[in-house]
Amino acid sequence: MSKIPYFLALTALLGLAVECEGCGGNPQARSPSEIGAPQATQNEPDLVAMVVGTVGRDHLTSAGYPLTKIADIIDTFKPDMILLQVRQEPFKKQQLEDASFEMTYVNGVAGTSGVDTEPIDWYRDEDVLPPALPGYSAAIQEVPSAKKGKRGDKGGEPKEVKPQNGSDKGKEITDPFNYMPPPDIDPDMLDAYKSESAMLSNLGGMSFADANNDDISRKIWDAESARIRYGKGYSPLARRIAWMNFLALEAYTKQKGQVHRLMVVVNVRYRAPMEQMVAGWGAVMRDPVAIQKKAEQQHETVPDNVIQEWNHENDRLKDAIPRHGPEALRQNILERIAIIQAAIDKKGTCCVEASTLGPLEP
Repeated sequence: MSKIPYFLALTALLGLAVECEGCGGNPQARSPSEIGAPQATQNEPDLVAMVVGTVGRDHLTSAGYPLTKIADIIDTFKPDMILLQVRQEPFKKQQLEDASFEMTYVNGVAGTSGVDTEPIDWYRDEDVLPPALPGYSAAIQEVPSAKKGKRGDKGGEPKEVKPQNGSDKGKEITDPFNYMPPPDIDPDMLDAYKSESAMLSNLGGMSFADANNDDISRKIWDAESARIRYGKGYSPLARRIAWMNFLALEAYTKQKGQVHRLMVVVNVRYRAPMEQMVAGWGAVMRDPVAIQKKAEQQHETVPDNVIQEWNHENDRLKDAIPRHGPEALRQNILERIAIIQAAIDKKGTCCVEASTLGPLEP
């Protein structure tokens, strides 16, 4: 069998894209320049923006932050463009299983509302997979598609549980969509690193208000950026955030003059730096919590087109399960399948027991 670099394997194995109806990137979600975005009013700044933080798998395990709150915001804020934490190539193919499952939801709701979406994430595959096997960044064998099994051969049916009352708050479970291996730290700096990054172990069960609180967002980024400050050599995090900044500015610049209301949706870990960046463009920032409270109609269900797309994503992921190669890649794909399947089974609502989603070991 031929060998290919492992960091290209996931893309190669995902197969052909299917058309995503009702999602951004299709004719229903035309760009502002195509539909004639509304011009800024006399009393409104040229650019009003908002950065919404998401919580990955916790949308399914904690009642404090249902996905539908994001739809409330879209309806109320009425953005001309939404920037999503999705990599560019998977977005072009509408293979959003490459990103956290809530990005599919936002993309679908935006498309139905006729709002343009653009991808801004960037990372190398080997930057985000845990080293489950020695030499996991070496080449792996190219293999034919695996047969589809029940739930990707892992996890069984998700156990339905009552909404959490904060009992699991502060017990973060590593999310395969947002995992980044810990940096290599000099022994004499290890204590300082652990102290300054300690908040990252207390993110579990965040509510919508917590995930979109400016003070909390800044503290999370201070803890997250300790990876950059104390890490030796190459920093995947530094490169990722630099690319996110670059791609966000590029997407906005292409539509400058047409986009007056901008919304950015990223994992809570990146909310603070993205908000600082957008504010640096001269945007007047809006508070997601305040906007959501103004919603005239609160959404309670996830649209069928989103659930249909989650099914398509899981089909592609099951075909991408490698029969050979590093266990880290197989484990990561199975984790994604378990989470997306739970979203399908629960129709995007809370709650399932976190342990049924097959948490990665830190």
